[in-house]
Amino acid sequence: MPITTKGLRAAAFSIVALLSTTAANAAIKLDFEGLGGYDAITQFYNGGESSRIDGATGRRGTNYGVSFSPTVLAMVDSDACSVDLPTRCNGYFANNPSGTTVMSPSTNIVVLSIAAGVTDQVSAWHITGLAASITVWSGLNGDDGYATLLGQIYRAAGPFDPNCVGNPNGAPFCHWSQLTLNFTGTAHSVQFGPLTSYDDVELGLPANTGAVPEPASWALLIAGFAMTGTAMRRRKSTLAVSNA
Repeated sequence: MPITTKGLRAAAFSIVALLSTTAANAAIKLDFEGLGGYDAITQFYNGGESSRIDGATGRRGTNYGVSFSPTVLAMVDSDACSVDLPTRCNGYFANNPSGTTVMSPSTNIVVLSIAAGVTDQVSAWHITGLAASITVWSGLNGDDGYATLLGQIYRAAGPFDPNCVGNPNGAPFCHWSQLTLNFTGTAHSVQFGPLTSYDDVELGLPANTGAVPEPASWALLIAGFAMTGTAMRRRKSTLAVSNA
């Protein structure tokens, strides 16, 4: 069957679509930088603003379509105090994975909701000396009687080290561990255990471990490349004959 321009375009579109789908599975990473101490995170990652303790205009982050419950507060390393906003630095911790800001749920309720949903995996770093947990639900409101529990993981508190190396005011909260929950289905809400702090929350598989295409998808990808290559060779042959 002759390869038409229309067929070539369709193959190219399929290749782009497949690669785009794989890229879309990369995790959303929330590092909480840009928030102030005691800020209620609320709509910071949802196209809106955080709610500030001083009543000033809230802060804005990247719009990932992720909203937080009002009881989830930002904590900023006390050793990173800002002269113009002394209430900003309210956290006594050190050696967190990135930056100077973490999140701290104050109650055991749904912490965040993801309108578009997240699949495969949710992970976060937490203070090793305090117990931590991650629970994911199919609905936006967690355990509301309608949603399905998709997965849950719990880690007991580890030992404290009052002499650990860190910022001057960081001990004993200066060791961090990553907690990872793998699950099946699409989660729209995530609950983190309270009375500890979390950093570098990742929703979905990290970019370097993105979803692997199914065999049928690989076949489509290979066929698309083959069709493109064949068409290019034929075009070259045609040009050679016409120029002879």
